[in-house]
Amino acid sequence: MKKHSLLSCLILLFITACEKETATPDTADEVIKGEWTSLSITTNYYDANGKVVHQEVEGEGWVFKFDGQTAKMLVPSSSGQLSEILSGDYQVFEEKEKGYIQFRFNGNTSNPHEIMAISASKMTWVQNTVPVYQDESGEVVASKAIQTNEFIKK
Repeated sequence: MKKHSLLSCLILLFITACEKETATPDTADEVIKGEWTSLSITTNYYDANGKVVHQEVEGEGWVFKFDGQTAKMLVPSSSGQLSEILSGDYQVFEEKEKGYIQFRFNGNTSNPHEIMAISASKMTWVQNTVPVYQDESGEVVASKAIQTNEFIKK
């Protein structure tokens, strides 16, 4: 009887010791690696009351490549050929429990983009940007401007 109890305890100990560890989720720094295609880069310009007074949408089909250190931005020509327009370092970091990405192109460091959402297939960034746009009257200065970048992963 003692052998049976001892054997049961050893089997139970073996089973509990062999439980699979839960996998840790990939970090944004890891998930971002690869090639992302821009669905749109939308900039909304706001007046002092918070009303959108102007909107610009661009960037459809632009490609962003991330390798863990270097970012490359490629834009399609009218014939569909991709041409590299920027290449530089990037950094993904957290601050106050929010994720950010920041670029350094041609010696200039960008304002950080907040990573609003990221998964294995989709990503969204938001950034406060320069609140100046052009219309038929010339240069217009808005109270603020927010740029939203939406991507899918190839």
